[in-house]
Amino acid sequence: MKNNIFDISFGFTLALPLSIIAGAIALAADNGSGSLALLATVCTLILAWALLAQLCMDRRHGPGKREFRHYLVGALLLLPLAATGAMFGMIKLPQAGYAGGIYWLLMSILAAATIFLGWLAAAVASAFD
Repeated sequence: MKNNIFDISFGFTLALPLSIIAGAIALAADNGSGSLALLATVCTLILAWALLAQLCMDRRHGPGKREFRHYLVGALLLLPLAATGAMFGMIKLPQAGYAGGIYWLLMSILAAATIFLGWLAAAVASAFD
């Protein structure tokens, strides 16, 4: 059961940056459509979490698990950084009033949480075989 919990958490930690990238792409395409970005983010998170957790369960315990663990650690280290770069690079902040500062603060909190979770999961993945 312990390994399944690890695999589910690795799947979530990989799916979270992918959903952030999907939301950033949706906002970059149409900055006024927040509902489209939210829908893209939530759908990507749910679908990617289930698929990546199943992939981790299959590959971490099958043949070639050492190579997969190296790829997993690399993805857990680099994917949150890519998502943060995409989020700050693609989303245009509003310039009127306090809205831009509030959006920037929320994006910074989300970026820090995503990077922290990714690096924590990478440490767990490299520490436990």
